[in-house]
Amino acid sequence: MRGESRKAMDDGPVDVQSYVRAILNILDDSAGEKTRLGDTQRAILNILEDSAGEKTRLEATQRAVLNILDDSAEEKTRLGDTQRAILNILEDSAGEKTRLEATQRAVLNILDDSAEEKARLDDTQRAVLNILDDFDIEKKKVEQVNVELRNANAVAQTANRELEAFSYSVSHDLRAPLRHITGYVELLQKHAVTLDEKGMRFLNVISNAAKTMGLLIDDLLSFSRMGRVEMMQKKVNLNEIVSDIVRSFENETKQRNIQWNIEQLPIISCDRNLLRVVFVNLISNAVKYTRNQPSPVIEIGSGKNQTHEIEVFVKDNGAGFNPKYTNKLFGVFQRLHTDAEFEGTGIGLATVRRIIQRHNGRTWAEGEVGKGATFYFSLPAS
Repeated sequence: MRGESRKAMDDGPVDVQSYVRAILNILDDSAGEKTRLGDTQRAILNILEDSAGEKTRLEATQRAVLNILDDSAEEKTRLGDTQRAILNILEDSAGEKTRLEATQRAVLNILDDSAEEKARLDDTQRAVLNILDDFDIEKKKVEQVNVELRNANAVAQTANRELEAFSYSVSHDLRAPLRHITGYVELLQKHAVTLDEKGMRFLNVISNAAKTMGLLIDDLLSFSRMGRVEMMQKKVNLNEIVSDIVRSFENETKQRNIQWNIEQLPIISCDRNLLRVVFVNLISNAVKYTRNQPSPVIEIGSGKNQTHEIEVFVKDNGAGFNPKYTNKLFGVFQRLHTDAEFEGTGIGLATVRRIIQRHNGRTWAEGEVGKGATFYFSLPAS
């Protein structure tokens, strides 16, 4: 309507009534429009009011949702903590189970070991009982052997005493015929004017053989006494013994220019007289067997071995001996050289061994033909 009135006004002059009607129409239209506008405004206001209420509810809803979300996050956090706690409990439970199983296995192993140990203990007990039985049997055997040894020792001592007595008696009884032989040889030498050179040589052979026999008897008697003489042990300075013996050889060796290398010797517990016999035999052998050496050297020294024994040696650069005959050196009447090479009876080293054995010591020798020899004896350090 309002559009038509505006058009009528624009088309040209109209009469007043039409104009008024047009204006009234316009006003009417405007009033209606205003009414509609008012309704629209009220509707809009209502809508806005509803929107404000809705917004409020929406905000409340949002806040509720946020609260729910916050509560959900906290719940989720608590749930996560609970889950982790449960997982930790489960892990602890698994670890405890593992430890329990390990403990059970350890207990079973201990029980097994205990059973094995008991079995071994039983075996050990049986072995000990067997050993004790064997020991009893062995002890009886040892006792029987000891009885036999005592009996054998008693028999040996009796036989040794009888042998020594026999040796002394025989040696003593042999002196008389030897003295007769020597005496008559000397008488023949004085009255043998008619004997030729060959006959005199025969007499000299008889005389020398008789003297050798006398020396042999003396050495045999000395050797026999070495087993019977009572030992008088005391502290002895070996340097004094050696110095005295070396001086006793001065007249015999002054033309030979022997080089003596004598070390400081120890003071030991021994029988002085018997040890003197040992050194006399060893030093006299060194002097004798270096006779053909143009530059003779004799060394005398001592030391301690690994068993804490005192070892003494007499060394020379003389004739020496074949090492394969070493075991014969200390035997009675054992000689490695002929009388034509070196005189002797073969009893000196046997006497040395007997004396050292009576001192609970040992004797041995080293040598090589043409390169000299070394004779050793050892004595307990105490």
